[in-house]
Amino acid sequence: MMSPGGVLENMMTLVGFEKLFLMLYDELELPGRIFDEVGQRTLFYYETTLAYNSLGLMIVEDDWAPILRCFFGTMPWRDMCISSTADL
Repeated sequence: MMSPGGVLENMMTLVGFEKLFLMLYDELELPGRIFDEVGQRTLFYYETTLAYNSLGLMIVEDDWAPILRCFFGTMPWRDMCISSTADL
């Protein structure tokens, strides 16, 4: 079973690339809450899927976008995105 995309990918799909970075400069709390919600829903998906005994393999995949990482400051990246994926 393939994952439904990673936390960062789903965040970019929901909010959009440009709006995400504007939120990071305008209000840090909002993107942090969105990252947390996306991370919780992704974790719920994995926990629900892993309950099936017939599941032979699960691939957890996320495009961490190494080229785009430099646009995040070190602290917002570490605090929001990475902390949202720690349980995955």
